[in-house]
Amino acid sequence: MTKTKLIFGLLVVVYASITYTYAADTVSANQTVRYKETIVSRQETFELGFFSPGNSTNHYIGIWYKKLSYRTVVWVANRNTPLTHDTSGELTLTLQGVLIVRDTTTGNVLWSSANSSRASVRNPISQLLDTGNFIIYEEGDEENPIWQSFDYITDNLLPGMNYGRNLVTGVEWRLTSWKSDDDPASGEFSFGIDTRGYPQVVLTDGPNIKFRGGPWNGLRYTGYPNLRPNDIYNFTFVLNQKEIYYQYKLITTSVLTRVVLHPNGDIERLLWSDSEQEWKLYLAPHNDQYSSKGCQRTIPLDCGPGEGFNKYSNLKLPDTQSSWYNQAITLVECEKKCKSNCSCNAYSNLNISRAGSGCLLWFGDLIDIRTGYMAPEYAGDGIFSIKSDVYSFGVLVLEIVCGEKNRGFVHKQHCNNLIRHAWGLHNEDRSLQLVDKSLGESINVDEMMATVGVRWWSEKRSKNVGFGDGFHREQCRRLPPLSGRE
Repeated sequence: MTKTKLIFGLLVVVYASITYTYAADTVSANQTVRYKETIVSRQETFELGFFSPGNSTNHYIGIWYKKLSYRTVVWVANRNTPLTHDTSGELTLTLQGVLIVRDTTTGNVLWSSANSSRASVRNPISQLLDTGNFIIYEEGDEENPIWQSFDYITDNLLPGMNYGRNLVTGVEWRLTSWKSDDDPASGEFSFGIDTRGYPQVVLTDGPNIKFRGGPWNGLRYTGYPNLRPNDIYNFTFVLNQKEIYYQYKLITTSVLTRVVLHPNGDIERLLWSDSEQEWKLYLAPHNDQYSSKGCQRTIPLDCGPGEGFNKYSNLKLPDTQSSWYNQAITLVECEKKCKSNCSCNAYSNLNISRAGSGCLLWFGDLIDIRTGYMAPEYAGDGIFSIKSDVYSFGVLVLEIVCGEKNRGFVHKQHCNNLIRHAWGLHNEDRSLQLVDKSLGESINVDEMMATVGVRWWSEKRSKNVGFGDGFHREQCRRLPPLSGRE
């Protein structure tokens, strides 16, 4: 009899332990999470509860990484309606399947999740997943949540999150910065997809565009030359009749990475370093300011038979707000469409992968066009700095002196690009051979040597002397051509 009681007691303890572990990541109907209580995802990746950011005395419901050395909040529920009483907050899931943040001192509801799309819910459950997604679902139907936090992103983009727009419901997914490090309320900066004309990614400061990443070209955004396949995450862009969005997913699940829009408007991809116990910059796509100026015509178009198009490659494509697109037609058909409309100023493929497909037409001014020479440390690692500007300046100086473009230049004898060819002549004290022959004897030798000296000074400042041509060939193959009217 004693042995039986001991065994029964052991089974009760084990069962209670298992039940508690399972319940730790969920909140059932009418259950409450109070101040200083949290729920934790099954593998203890994320934690949800009340927190106070920075030096603030306000409290919010948020989600943060569980195991990091310091709290990194990635989602906030009541960001614009804080709890001002220290211990009076609670998070409850109602019988109708709605999450509510309430101030128990005043009885006021500070925040609630969106109403369920279903007419009725019998047994709702909310659960914090190891992706960082907080979902509500009908018991037994976890695969079809009736609400999820991933649809209401704040300032962080986690793997599996989308930014873009649901064209059926009209719901838009955008990152919005905090007001400050102490205040998670919606700030001035937002990041998402502008769906006027052909969709393009933009960073806005209030109503104004601060940075434009350009449209998707089948491989990446045309203004993101450093967005390319890697060993950490893969990415996709979806454009159909129902939705438009960008999403990335981890290749290696042991890695922690996120995209964050900072209160000052900087947007960065960060990677967690276990060795240094801090977030390290992995990618900074925002590297130029939006320019409302563009190409201006000196001679009006007459749309006569003698008109044609100039081809430009290696560009961030112009602003697409006043554009038209078709995903099915070919580039030849695209040219015909542009020629048939005197208001059409330029055309390009939509998708440059494989043989190319689709058509994009521009009407009106061609705005915010960029040619982006990039220093190798930016092209290779995505780290943008003043050195990148120095490198670009040096390449431009070299091109002016030589009368040649670095991209597309291949020396007939040794197959070097322009930079390698120039460096070789410099080392042999034959830099004057770089000078464009059309200048003849009109050049001032001292000034020309000083100009070349500036070029190599800029190279040394950026520590990229002798940079090879592999990247340039890669970019020439992958950047889309733009054809504009002469």
